[in-house]
Amino acid sequence: MHNPRPHSDNKSFTFPFQCIALKMVGAWPLENSDSPNFIGILYYAWSYTIIILITLTCLAQSSFVFYAWGDILTVTECGCTVLMGIHNLLRLIHLNRRRGALKDLTTEFVNNIWISQDSNQFVARKCEKDTVLLKVISAMLFVLICMYVILPLFELIHVTDSGSKPFPYKMIFPYDAYSTFPYVVTYFLTSLAGFGVVTTLFAEDSLFGFFVAYTCGQFAILHEKINGIIDRVDKKSTNADLEMSLCAREMKRKLRLKLIIDHHNTITKFCEHMEEFFSPILLVNFTISSFLICLVGFQIAAVKMTLGNLAKLLIYIVSALSQLFILCWKGDRLIECGSLTSWKFYSCEWELLHDWQYPQSPNNNNKHWNRKTTLNCPSGTSFIRDIAFSILRSQKPLCITAFKFSILSLKSFTAILSTSLSYFTLLQSLVEKNE
Repeated sequence: MHNPRPHSDNKSFTFPFQCIALKMVGAWPLENSDSPNFIGILYYAWSYTIIILITLTCLAQSSFVFYAWGDILTVTECGCTVLMGIHNLLRLIHLNRRRGALKDLTTEFVNNIWISQDSNQFVARKCEKDTVLLKVISAMLFVLICMYVILPLFELIHVTDSGSKPFPYKMIFPYDAYSTFPYVVTYFLTSLAGFGVVTTLFAEDSLFGFFVAYTCGQFAILHEKINGIIDRVDKKSTNADLEMSLCAREMKRKLRLKLIIDHHNTITKFCEHMEEFFSPILLVNFTISSFLICLVGFQIAAVKMTLGNLAKLLIYIVSALSQLFILCWKGDRLIECGSLTSWKFYSCEWELLHDWQYPQSPNNNNKHWNRKTTLNCPSGTSFIRDIAFSILRSQKPLCITAFKFSILSLKSFTAILSTSLSYFTLLQSLVEKNE
């Protein structure tokens, strides 16, 4: 398996534990992807097996939906799992087709973005805290799929008719799936497909949130560097500081600015690569989530159900809303951090570049105390021009989009909720009309 390490060989680095799910479904890149060995070929075969299994399960569920097309309540109930399956089927296909891009993205993250405790302990701990909520959402989704798989087994105890044995989802098969052996095999394979769907969902979202959290951490470090770009001459300054030539001061400032610009370019390039990789699947996520939230909300409001099904749907809608909110919140944080950079450049006190205040000497005989002197340094104009260009460059919006159709932000989250509410109103009016 591909497992990049930081240049410092820091053993504390690990990808989110949710990424284990991507490895289990065969979506994680291999180290030698160009010429895989026998184990690698088996790994690729397993990944396509999972894709085929999910495809067949989605077809079986879609068959039931078409069979019950006249019943809106049944269609909405089964449509949730169908849409969820299609959503993550597209995710898996995307991950399998873009293995090389994921490999390059993870390597770039490890080398340029990840922050170790040794380099900046405060920012590193803040980044770790930002990923805690992703773990909670992952646990909720895992509980959800376990409920889908386990609850029908309890119902099986009370079933007397062999032709009405329950499955994790409502499906129609082109064969007799209710005999003992076919039932066990079908139940196991459809459950495996369900685990593949849900684990892919929270694993890829956790990886995205992990990337964004540390990218925002890099912006925090960048802002600290910008704050220290201008020398401060105060009472603590030594005579050596004051006697430093204007040319030397200018060279130090220019070197700091160059390093800051290089750092900013590194972060920007990573964001562009992240946008290129995740944007197609985010469009699918936004589109399908609107229908999912609508359908689940409609079931809770309009369908009478058992306590177990109600709990399952409540966890479902909370998980769906939380998953979508986390993505939009992370996108909003990235926009906020990127936009703050231009303000940090502007407020770094570049306008005080030529105003130096001499400190008080130990013997209190410095006649220049509190006198401001303008130091006419011609190269200062060049430095200020570089600052102006840096402000202009950092004003360019830095964001993740849903394939250029929508920006990943909290405004997008409210727009999706508004769209879901519109679909909900339409469904409710159709039901009332049929009644």
